Amino acid sequence: MVDAQHALVQAAEKARLRPLSIPLISTVTGRFVSDPDELRRNLLMQLTMPVLYRTCIDQTVRHGSAVIMEVGPGSVLTRLNKTMVNRDL
Repeated sequence: MVDAQHALVQAAEKARLRPLSIPLISTVTGRFVSDPDELRRNLLMQLTMPVLYRTCIDQTVRHGSAVIMEVGPGSVLTRLNKTMVNRDL
């Protein structure tokens, strides 16, 4: 993915981003992000950094989310969430 980073850097520099009204949780830091420059940095880091999935889910739950929905063609993350919950019991 390092090879793809150069093209993504160029595209990210051209993208006009505004501060988010609803922050996202970064999969590389596990923190809420709304600043456009930090969003760009996180997007670029996602290509080569491990995903902090567990940290993101924990953060989501800690801030009041009662439902986490997987949208897509499969249910891999849904099964992973169930495994994490059962392990914590």
